[in-house]
Amino acid sequence: MITKTTPFTFTLDLDSSSFGDYKRQGTVENVKVAKPFPMHSWEKSFANPSASTEFGMLNPPDLSKFGRSEQLHAALFGIEQFVINKDKYPGDNDADRAEALALTKARLESLKATGGHEVELEEDVFNMAVSYAGCSISPTSAFFGGIVA
Repeated sequence: MITKTTPFTFTLDLDSSSFGDYKRQGTVENVKVAKPFPMHSWEKSFANPSASTEFGMLNPPDLSKFGRSEQLHAALFGIEQFVINKDKYPGDNDADRAEALALTKARLESLKATGGHEVELEEDVFNMAVSYAGCSISPTSAFFGGIVA
């Protein structure tokens, strides 16, 4: 039995009469026991990411914008389905944004019927996410943009 005495030392209550002669200093290993950690499947987490988090909500990127993460995730539904249907990302035009919005709303309605999360979409946030979905920026540009800002 191990008895903790201080944060850095401990004592053992042990009958050592059957042990051999003392030859050198003993060695103690700290063995960490793995704890099971429940996880959802990717499909379930993609359909309802809030249910897969510790606090039941996605972390906000800015504390003044609660719910923004859920809106951006909902925009991914429309972008993903748009790419599947058209084999390209939505462009920066009204027709592509409207189609992606219709796909997102259809997906959210189907998820709501199966117990998924409910998201109130802000048009400007959604339009910005969809408009720039096909853009990419090199890490070097991002680095220098951070310096300039």
